[in-house]
Amino acid sequence: MKRVAQVIRVRPEQLEMYRELHRDVPRPVLDTLRDCHIRNYSIHLLGDLLFGYFEYHGDDLAADTARMAADEATQAWWRLTAPCQQPVEEAAPGEWWASMEQVSSCRETGRTVASPRSRLAHAQHRGEPSPGIRASWAAARPRRRRATLSPR
Repeated sequence: MKRVAQVIRVRPEQLEMYRELHRDVPRPVLDTLRDCHIRNYSIHLLGDLLFGYFEYHGDDLAADTARMAADEATQAWWRLTAPCQQPVEEAAPGEWWASMEQVSSCRETGRTVASPRSRLAHAQHRGEPSPGIRASWAAARPRRRRATLSPR
């Protein structure tokens, strides 16, 4: 399973329209998402930013998203939602919803696991901070003063 997080802006003047559209997403659009191995899809709003999250349970995300883009019901849905959206500045050329890098994940055990992209993922999984983190912790820790005896 692959976690996917994306971000896009909602046009403030279109926010109510966007909310209204998502109160009743067409069944064929939802079916296409499921057929393309997308589960647990949700969209969240903060200010004018929309944050989308889903879990991909297939083997070829690019092929499945291409299949979704070719679906007529999905194309019709996107024609309704696209005027409400605007790509963020960080989006790659031609990218609508900008993909976000996963930095951390908490498993059911409650332990934090670093992104698979991190070279230090195994050390962090074991609870060992990276050398850079250790150095920043040491620098931020208040220094204890040693008690000294001064001659009287």
